[in-house]
Amino acid sequence: MRFIEFEQWGWNAVSMSFIGTIIFGLIFGWGLYQQILTIKKSNSGKSIPMVMSVYFAFHFFAFSVYGFRIHSLAMMLNGTFGFLWLGIYVCASRKVDSDGRTNLEYLFALMPFIMALVPNPSVFLSIMLVTASFFLLDSPVEILRKKSAGSVEPKLLFCFMTSAVFWLIYSACISEWPLFTANVFGIVIMIITLVLWTKYKSPYQT
Repeated sequence: MRFIEFEQWGWNAVSMSFIGTIIFGLIFGWGLYQQILTIKKSNSGKSIPMVMSVYFAFHFFAFSVYGFRIHSLAMMLNGTFGFLWLGIYVCASRKVDSDGRTNLEYLFALMPFIMALVPNPSVFLSIMLVTASFFLLDSPVEILRKKSAGSVEPKLLFCFMTSAVFWLIYSACISEWPLFTANVFGIVIMIITLVLWTKYKSPYQT
């Protein structure tokens, strides 16, 4: 398989943004792992957006399938972070102060299979990104609803934003405009969530 990142390899925006997505993807993965550690350390799943977490797990898996279909190595690798999203969901759902399991994982688990089978994966990706943007709102809503940042990890919010900046560049370079728009929206929501986290953070959070 020939990946699109290597078709124009060199000192250009496509190659440099690809390297950036790898580096900042790892930073994003570290942020997800920190969120899991925070849930375990605080022994709390309070204010963790359960629906968003399980949706993003299978959204990322489907994103990896999309990357395979269009021969994008960056997208394939980025999709593996779905395992960490799933870890957040599982850890939080076991805590007594969380909203518990949503049982939507059975429905969301269909997304990677649909992505593998649909004749036009770009259309399905656009639908997924719009849906993801909708579920992303769940994070600030949870904090506002409970008037508490609970176990929400700010490192994840920062890592999400820094990774999204490079995905903006990468998606623009390969003309994936739905992905570009979704990352713009994601950055805005993360900024709002950080502001709310600052206002409602728990005493043990600094």
